[in-house]
Amino acid sequence: MTGLSGRVLPVHPQPKDDEIFSSWLCRIAQANGLKLHTLEVQVWGRKKQIWTRDIDRSIDDATLARVAELSGTPLDRARETCLQSLEGKLFERLVVKSNSDWVLPSGVYHRKRRRHAMQFCPLCLAQDASPYYRRSWRLALSTFCTVHDIMLHECCPSCEEPVAFHRQELGDRWTSRIIW
Repeated sequence: MTGLSGRVLPVHPQPKDDEIFSSWLCRIAQANGLKLHTLEVQVWGRKKQIWTRDIDRSIDDATLARVAELSGTPLDRARETCLQSLEGKLFERLVVKSNSDWVLPSGVYHRKRRRHAMQFCPLCLAQDASPYYRRSWRLALSTFCTVHDIMLHECCPSCEEPVAFHRQELGDRWTSRIIW
């Protein structure tokens, strides 16, 4: 049993263009005044721990359908946030438990990301009204921001840790404090 009584959350942000699933989930939690872990427990209970693996690579249909329902988002639109939606376009089949061509590996080990899998443009994040991470930034062939024509970053400029949504708040905008 979960802690949510309704079928739709009070605030339900829709996915932005090219937004990756983990970023969208963070924005849903933030919009509802919840920490990401609190939302996870309220939606799935304590038995399902989605951050113990690369959720953007391994999201299952039931989990995706539940988030789509809670956010009032059509399932087809929710699927566009997943790396699996690139199957047949960028790669034949997304490999979940191993490396996949063109998808940067996150190296998850006990919820900790050991690899720099989520790249980002600090200027995009600083200028977004509601910051979000793009699905295309997760791809190995993306190295430059197509909007700002700068190289994508892959870690915190201070501590050099990889981006880990479940360990930081998406709205903190630490990346916007970089001096250019």
